[in-house]
Amino acid sequence: MTVPGAALDEAGEALWRAALEAWSEPARHDAFVGHCYAATSLVAAAARYRERLAAHPDDEIARKMSARIAFLAAQSLRPSAPARPPLSRSPLFLIVVALAGIGGAILGLLHRARR
Repeated sequence: MTVPGAALDEAGEALWRAALEAWSEPARHDAFVGHCYAATSLVAAAARYRERLAAHPDDEIARKMSARIAFLAAQSLRPSAPARPPLSRSPLFLIVVALAGIGGAILGLLHRARR
């Protein structure tokens, strides 16, 4: 069963085969899912684990990895907060710096006048 839009690139296919060869090694699954996340092919990864679950309904690794993929997909859909401008660009910061400079200049002149 193939899912439309669920194609893997060559590296993804190789990582999937590696995961199948050593199914109980979590590092292989992590590498596969990490690659799919980076390559924006989580749909393909989910389809592979869904096929595995269809063939082996009691497979805890496939269930766990499916949940991880769902979480990653949900996280990628969450809106991120807009970037705030740096504090040094705020008008209030510039006013404080200007007032500090003026205050320092006045204090310097007063100190000089005392001598």
